Amino acid sequence: MLRIVSAALLLICAGLHADEPAEPATPEQPALPAAPESSASPVTEIMSKQVDSLYVVVLPMKGSYDQHQAAIGRLLSYLPDTLKVAPIGPPFGRYFNNPMEATEADLSWEVGMPVEPGTTPALPFEARTLPAGEVAYTTFTGPYENVSNAWPGVYMWAMSRGYAPAGPPMEIWMGGDGPQTELRLPISKPAPPSTAP
Repeated sequence: MLRIVSAALLLICAGLHADEPAEPATPEQPALPAAPESSASPVTEIMSKQVDSLYVVVLPMKGSYDQHQAAIGRLLSYLPDTLKVAPIGPPFGRYFNNPMEATEADLSWEVGMPVEPGTTPALPFEARTLPAGEVAYTTFTGPYENVSNAWPGVYMWAMSRGYAPAGPPMEIWMGGDGPQTELRLPISKPAPPSTAP
């Protein structure tokens, strides 16, 4: 249902092995993923921003992405019913391996929600702090099963500006009209080559 499209991973590989660097777009005109001419783009601008660290409770998962709904249901039940805490932000998913290189049974991902620091869950749930840093991001409006269509544009935007992925991609499911999903890709600029003799 909610997954990182394999085309995005192909774009990364193609970009990393291209003979000529991509021409960067100007910062004033963020790149957008291509959309069919007959429909409006379901994606807002792609930009970068700094995000703060975030204390979260997660449910690590293995296997098919078809388990998303059940995993989120477990998390939404566990936090108030067992842990007696209320989430302080929307649910999210993070994805740790390439679905083109891993079998479906070996896919590694997690769903989570932000909570007050110090919350201590019991296994299989885990607490962790997601690091602060720079992310490329956009907001996708539309059915969750179509979110994967927006990922290639995020990766292309980052690569065209000289960024490299710096962590697992993340989808934040905000709901609302549409509904809306924020796509975040942690990014960093590669260190310049050393000029020392």
